[in-house]
Amino acid sequence: MKTILLLDDEVSLMKLMSHVLVRRGFVVWESSNAEEAIARFLDVKGQIDLLVADVNLPSSTGIQVALLLRAELPTLRVILTSGYERSDWQGRDAADLERLGLDSLKILQKTVYASSAVELYPGIERSAICRCRNRMNPTT
Repeated sequence: MKTILLLDDEVSLMKLMSHVLVRRGFVVWESSNAEEAIARFLDVKGQIDLLVADVNLPSSTGIQVALLLRAELPTLRVILTSGYERSDWQGRDAADLERLGLDSLKILQKTVYASSAVELYPGIERSAICRCRNRMNPTT
């Protein structure tokens, strides 16, 4: 069974995706901040198949977490999510992304990420999706 470390400070979206992934047969470890994700990774001795991480976190970035975890487990697969276009990311994020290696990861917009959950599990509470979209596009 594949194990996913899910890192997102938007707890309602993280819970939603966790629910969808568990129903699909994955083992999911949830973390709402970088420190918790790193601690979880160390607790399970790196037995993680995939890191799904939000780029923008309060005290760090998902990219920085991926860099740290990849230092311990170079084969770790990574999916980064963001409510912002890559062109809007900070300069540091772009530099860290280059270090991580663009050819070894996937980047998903959170609207796609959240919409995929609706397609995968139609019974989910749509309010979590709406909150995510409203946060990303406050004028809509």
